[in-house]
Amino acid sequence: MTDDEDQIQLALRDRGLCSYVQNGRQIVVSRQRGPVWPDRGNSFWIVRLGGAWYVVTWAPVAYRVPEATSVVEVAAAFVDVGATAQSRLPAEQVERFGLTESRRMSSSGSSSRGEGLEGAPARPFGPTWSPEWTGIGL
Repeated sequence: MTDDEDQIQLALRDRGLCSYVQNGRQIVVSRQRGPVWPDRGNSFWIVRLGGAWYVVTWAPVAYRVPEATSVVEVAAAFVDVGATAQSRLPAEQVERFGLTESRRMSSSGSSSRGEGLEGAPARPFGPTWSPEWTGIGL
């Protein structure tokens, strides 16, 4: 955990969001206390890779956050979308924050859009979903 990641967690808490770190680098974000569940409100994770922040759904679909955009603002806007874990960010938020979809995984593991993220194994959203799953380049 770096100072940047610690500051992000403090900023999330200041906004009333819950977060915890899994696998050393993934910051899981939700309004749930403790481990997240897919049917108890939206949840997702954020991670810093190669100097850039990414917001990642459990589908997984990853969105690169531009350097000039606050990952905390993106998280605060996305956390209240839907009553369950969302597989994608709303198009309006993608446009408003200037996000770039970096990779959308199919159940076969192939990338269907974007530049791709190294080492991101496929993990379909559904019965095999797990809050312990880790993916993007970790």
